[in-house]
This record gives sequence, C-alpha cells and structure tokens, in this order.
Amino acid sequence: MEIKKANCFRILVLAFIIFCCHSCGNKLFPLKGNYTNEYCLIIPGTSIDSAWQRVIDFCASNNLSVKVIDKASGFLTFDRAAVNWSYEDDSTHKPESISAWVVLAKKREGAFITKPQLVTGEWSVRVRLTDDGKVRIITNLVFVKYNIYYSTKYNRYSKENLAVASSSGIFERLFFDKIGE
Repeated sequence: MEIKKANCFRILVLAFIIFCCHSCGNKLFPLKGNYTNEYCLIIPGTSIDSAWQRVIDFCASNNLSVKVIDKASGFLTFDRAAVNWSYEDDSTHKPESISAWVVLAKKREGAFITKPQLVTGEWSVRVRLTDDGKVRIITNLVFVKYNIYYSTKYNRYSKENLAVASSSGIFERLFFDKIGE
C-alpha cells in the first residue's frame, strides 16, 4: 500500500513540474484581425516619371532612407525605419493604437507579454505602367523586426527578433494620399 502512495505522489509531482514548465514556456498569439501587407493605388492621367518624382518627394519629406532604387524595373525599397506599432486588441481584433503603422502578434515569454523597445519595418514599392496607360503603385510590408533589451548588473544586451506582424494600412494611406495628390 505504501508503494502505491509513493508512486501516486511521484506521478503528481511529475505532472506538477510538467504543468509549471509548460505554463512558463514561450507562446505566440496569432493576429486574428483582417490585415494585409500589400496595398495598391492606380493613378490615371499621370506619367510614370511624375509618379516616381512623387515617390521620391515623399521619401525626402518624411526622412525615409531609400535602400534600393531601380527606376528601370520600377522597384524601390525603403531602408529599415522605426515605426509606430501596437498589439492587437483581444476583443475587437483591431490595433490597440489608431496611429500604429504595424500590428504585432503578442508573444508571451514565461508569465509576461514581451514589450519591444524598438520596432522597425521595411516597405517595398513597385511603380508600373498598366496596359491602359495608368500608373499602378504597389506597396508591400517586407518585414518587421523588434528589439528586446535585457540587463544584468553590469551589462545590457539587445536581442533582435523577426516579428509576426502585419501592416495596419496607416502608412500606406499616408503614402497614397501624398502620391495621389
């Protein structure tokens, strides 16, 4: 009888340890809202050179650094830049902040939701002439990265992670409003 009690106790202790380890693990909460990372604008009655000039003017007026520009193929990539970001509201499935350019999936490390100190994003832009003579501009959120800082008594460490994220459409609206003027 004593052996059965000892085995039951061991099983309970093992189950408790497994439960504790599982609850302290990392967990990613996927985005549930309706997001897209590709947006399109068609501008009738303008030349492709004029559209390119508007894209370059937008970059200059918003201090966006251009990483790659290939006018012949119609391709431009912005260099990584710090962005306004937000988590998704659990009940509405919309960004918690209305000014967020990027919506991040929540990530739990241990018992806490991680809060990045720096979030950066990179967009690409494609400027093409359609068959009917209109200018078509497509933007894509290429990737989002975030930094988490850890400290010890003597040192501070930074860890960069690739984020599970989507565009909220705010950047693209701002971009297309300026380009479409």
